Amino acid sequence: MDKQAFNVSVIATYARVNEGAIESLRSDSNWLDALFGGQIPDAQVIDLDKACDGIVWLLSGMPPPPTPATSGSGFALKQSLAPLLSGAGGRKERSLEAPYGPASALTTQQVKELSDWLSSIEISELRARYDPEAMAKSRVYPQIWMAEGAAAFEDYLLPRFSELRKFIATAATAEQCVLVFFI
Repeated sequence: MDKQAFNVSVIATYARVNEGAIESLRSDSNWLDALFGGQIPDAQVIDLDKACDGIVWLLSGMPPPPTPATSGSGFALKQSLAPLLSGAGGRKERSLEAPYGPASALTTQQVKELSDWLSSIEISELRARYDPEAMAKSRVYPQIWMAEGAAAFEDYLLPRFSELRKFIATAATAEQCVLVFFI
């Protein structure tokens, strides 16, 4: 990978925690130390390095998850769940300040929906969506797409997407929330 493209570091970080742990973290001014120090029972933390924006860009072009059948007008808004991976749509946790803003908490329901959607996405669909030129034009961070070409997808985005999908699935199975924050 081109080291010049990685000078500035903004790392997407995810923590799967039980709902009660969020309350505990809110009352701890050193919540990041507690989380990374293994002081939160059943918590697990991963980071995507700088791949979050690339993954979100790829997923934003994927079909939204199917809308569950409901009674009523029959009108249902279908939208991508990809922004959840950047914390958009989660509850802003103002007391959980991270280096690049407050953490967002995804509810257990959001985690379940996200897990179901991510598990339905075929790698071949992501590969077909990968477009270094369009990503460069859209200024998708970390802006390595043109220089790295297909390797940026195969060696960088795909492994991190697979790790994230497994992480979210584990959180969904354990009925955990997910904190999304940037360090």
